[in-house]
Amino acid sequence: MLQGDPVSSLLFFLVMEVLTVGLIAELIYGFSIGPLNGSATNVYHLLVVDDMIIFCDNDCEQIVNLHGILIWFEAVFVLRVNLSRSSILSVGK
Repeated sequence: MLQGDPVSSLLFFLVMEVLTVGLIAELIYGFSIGPLNGSATNVYHLLVVDDMIIFCDNDCEQIVNLHGILIWFEAVFVLRVNLSRSSILSVGK
């Protein structure tokens, strides 16, 4: 499949959704948006074009989980995570 093909964007989106729904929601806590009465929505990630932003607590266990998820992702989907263009940023602590 060639880059720029309309189907490749759809396939990328489907693979990212499998990654995020299947793994990140189980191992990464994210953050909550909404009222405090129990009807808040949890946000784990944002997908923007071909980039992904993953939200997690400033906790070593979650960073290790995220690293394991990315290694698994590379092995299963044969898509390489470009670590030279990736960043981990701590916000608020």
